[in-house]
Amino acid sequence: VDVGTFFPRCYDLAQRSEREDFVLDFRRLAALKVALLHLHLDASQAAGSGAAGYRCNLELLRAAEVTLRRWCLDLDAEHLDDEGAEEFPSLSEDIWDALVLYSELTQAQLCSEREDDSLVRHPRRRNHRIGGGALDSDERTREWGATGEAPPPRPSEVEAWPGFQ
Repeated sequence: VDVGTFFPRCYDLAQRSEREDFVLDFRRLAALKVALLHLHLDASQAAGSGAAGYRCNLELLRAAEVTLRRWCLDLDAEHLDDEGAEEFPSLSEDIWDALVLYSELTQAQLCSEREDDSLVRHPRRRNHRIGGGALDSDERTREWGATGEAPPPRPSEVEAWPGFQ
């Protein structure tokens, strides 16, 4: 039995290439969620049926667009990456982190409505970025400090987060 047909999105995370495929899939789905949520909130705002406080982060929306356009080309079996073809900018690890965080926000948080503060406290893992990449030693020191103490929790106002400014 071909495992790819039985479990089409199954990854062996012990293998580096499959772990990278998993991270890419995770990031693509975060970009898809950002785009779908934006379309929903923008339509609600235009119809006057809610989402009055919604202000999208254009940098992250552009990152989601680039990700989804690249994904569409990857899904096209007839597409070849030829020289002179459309170039897609690569996204930095910080942008990936912000995109994943943005994808996990609720509609109330994106519309600047009050919500339970516990929902914005995303757990941080010592050696991994929130967007799926690994932290190198300099980033680990910057993120966790020289003493290894966890960074302070993010403020409840999403617009104040460093990744969203």
